[in-house]
Amino acid sequence: MQEKDIQAYDLIAVQPVTEKLFHMACSTIDVDIITFNIVEKLDYYIKKNPVGKALERGVYFEITYSPGLHQSSRKTMISNALKLTQVLRGKNVIISSAARIAMDLRGPYDVANLGLLFGLTESQGKDAISTNCRACMLCAGKLFFLIFLLFSLKNGPR
Repeated sequence: MQEKDIQAYDLIAVQPVTEKLFHMACSTIDVDIITFNIVEKLDYYIKKNPVGKALERGVYFEITYSPGLHQSSRKTMISNALKLTQVLRGKNVIISSAARIAMDLRGPYDVANLGLLFGLTESQGKDAISTNCRACMLCAGKLFFLIFLLFSLKNGPR
């Protein structure tokens, strides 16, 4: 993809498959979200140094719960999520569904409780499904336009 094609999108998320790509995504590539295939064992270790650089840049890390709801991949999902949240210390975590069918969707309180299983505190679990998602949009600079538009529509012409 060309850079002009990428700039057409509001949020950029990457899924690094090697340690080198993970380090690049954390330090140099202009991304908003780093996600993982949470149900497959990671071929590399998630280290504090590149994650710290990503946190300084305002990058968020996504954990998807839906692929891990099936019995065969549940253990790997929990293990990978625990590794990630331990390094992140609960900061800049987003929990989303990645559901392919409606049966894999869960309610917000169920997802926040999954955060406890992933090593987050109760407040971090709630933030991972609400506050952090909004903050990610703010960091990407997209929500400012939306708030301005809503404010303009609310006040309207006089």
